[in-house]
Amino acid sequence: MTVETGLFAMLTTAGSATAALIGLRLYPVAIPQEAELPAIAYHRVSNPVGRNQAGGKLFSPRYQFDCRGKTYDDALALEDALVADLEYHQFGSVRQVHHTGAGPDDRDPDTGLFTRRVELVIWR
Repeated sequence: MTVETGLFAMLTTAGSATAALIGLRLYPVAIPQEAELPAIAYHRVSNPVGRNQAGGKLFSPRYQFDCRGKTYDDALALEDALVADLEYHQFGSVRQVHHTGAGPDDRDPDTGLFTRRVELVIWR
């Protein structure tokens, strides 16, 4: 299972705080213009590879999640749900997800939509 497949499964499964807000509206790279809101887009920013003491590879890809809503409170609620569902949890080949920060916040002047960018490092 890829990290992306695991993320999608965990965040869109009934019972998750994120799924309660977005249903299946979790998109790779960008939220489609016609998508219903709130919604989240995710993409990998980097994928550094290190080594443990035994010489095995350690992967810690960094992902950004754009939490978008019609109001600023919608975007903040998405961040809270996302972090609650993922931080310090394990799924598939993932050992731990660590919240590394949020921002910058954005309000699109043309659409009036709000976005909170959330960064997570995924240890596997």
